[in-house]
Amino acid sequence: MSFSPADGVSFWLKIIAAVAVILVIASFFAVNREVPRPVDLPTVEYSSGEVAVGDFAIPEDGELSFRILLNRRSLLKGDFASVGKRKLIECLVLDAENYQARKSGGEWNALTRTGYVPGGRLNRELSPGEYRVVIDAKDDDKDPVAVRLDLVLE
Repeated sequence: MSFSPADGVSFWLKIIAAVAVILVIASFFAVNREVPRPVDLPTVEYSSGEVAVGDFAIPEDGELSFRILLNRRSLLKGDFASVGKRKLIECLVLDAENYQARKSGGEWNALTRTGYVPGGRLNRELSPGEYRVVIDAKDDDKDPVAVRLDLVLE
């Protein structure tokens, strides 16, 4: 069997063509591979501006609670008042730990506590963290109590 120079060139052309086909197929799968979706991280919504503005009703034997989540020092200020018969209400500012203790019936301490009054003004500086503003009707009130709130963060 004899080889001519043309046979060697055609042999190498076939190898180059086969390698080119393999590279094209490999690049097709590399480009079109399924990319894993990034995990959606939960976004944290920090509180700012209005906390509770408007008229609300404290349910019978209940309370109103507004969550505040801060990533910076803020000033919580505003007014609260019962509407109509001027029933007695209490405004509390609690950190998350004391709020949970209050809900479970344990001992708790409020950062701010107004006592039972028909209305008042709130002015409290808060550090970064989680807080609750609680508006509570007097224990002997069995009817819903209407309240007007204007609580904002500055």
